[in-house]
Amino acid sequence: MGAVVQVVTLAPSPAPSVGVTVTGLGATPTVFNVWRTAAGRRTLIRGGGNRETVDSDYVIDDEVPFNIVASYDVEIISGPTITQPTTAASITVPSTRGWLQDPLVPGSAIAIDATHRTDGAPVLRATALSELMYAADVSLMQVIGSTDPVALIGQRASASGVDFDMVTKAAEQSNNLRDLIMSGGPLLIRPVAPWGNSLPPLCYIAAAGVSELPKRAQLGDDTVDWLIKAPLIKGPSMDVLVPRWTWGDVEALYATWQQIETALAGKTWLDVIKSPSGA
Repeated sequence: MGAVVQVVTLAPSPAPSVGVTVTGLGATPTVFNVWRTAAGRRTLIRGGGNRETVDSDYVIDDEVPFNIVASYDVEIISGPTITQPTTAASITVPSTRGWLQDPLVPGSAIAIDATHRTDGAPVLRATALSELMYAADVSLMQVIGSTDPVALIGQRASASGVDFDMVTKAAEQSNNLRDLIMSGGPLLIRPVAPWGNSLPPLCYIAAAGVSELPKRAQLGDDTVDWLIKAPLIKGPSMDVLVPRWTWGDVEALYATWQQIETALAGKTWLDVIKSPSGA
């Protein structure tokens, strides 16, 4: 029997995600890819490309879409199990809220709601998602003797000029949203029904400009309107830049090697990479 994939929903940290465990890779080094298939799209998960390990491995998918079936499978590139069949796994991650995040910094995720909640999370404005334009390059050629030109039409692109307008009513959430926008690069929106019904399950966007409109800051009102208009794009292919666990996090857990040995006694390497704290 070849590689076996097991998946589990992880508690929001800050957004819901999936832990993918791969076992049965064999006793010598194996190079493999981890793929996710959802809504008819098969995608290499971030950090899941050209992984090399012995026997087993673990990777977190921080970009799993919500409320639909996501299937995970392993593609063996080289190793002792390359000719053996692999066992895939499926999962549905529930969420009542959408999330906005930097795909390269999963810990940056911010909840998005369609109605106001007590935690002051950004809320979609009435102007959001009012238009989705599916553009294509079109060239017209006039044919002699005909009043009707011939059209050459290129590949129609994903929606452009999509309004993701939001409003924040708490200073902390405004600051968090501003920091996320200012971090640069493409952003990822993981929508949910009903407001996400017309959107793909993962919306990578490239916002050239974002307008921040404080309503009555001079009166101490923290309400801010955010006007975000952006095309949907292909997600970046880079691995995560700031993972959930960093060396600084691990260093902060333990003062000595003896503490590490005590906390992780009896743990396998797979256990440790899942949770360096030993929890």
